[in-house]
Amino acid sequence: MILAESYNGSARATYRSEQRAGRGRLFFGATEYGCTVLDVSSGGARVRLPHPIAAWATVTRVIDGIGALHCRVLWQRGETLALQFVQNANWVNGKLLAAAS
Repeated sequence: MILAESYNGSARATYRSEQRAGRGRLFFGATEYGCTVLDVSSGGARVRLPHPIAAWATVTRVIDGIGALHCRVLWQRGETLALQFVQNANWVNGKLLAAAS
């Protein structure tokens, strides 16, 4: 599930990606990993990935209907990774809202 605030801050839009079961794709270098998307906001995402990736590594998260978002790995605890989008949060928020409508 992806949550995004409208620009006036008064409403929230919910976007369910075409990756129905919360499945996603994450690229680290030339390697593609399937992952489970736990949540997404305009600032980043949490995903479940059974492969270790070092903190501060740069990865690319692909979201259907939105495209590629470059991310920084903030932390990994077990199989859960916290990702921070490198793109401007307002730009990401606009993409999330457009995909939700």
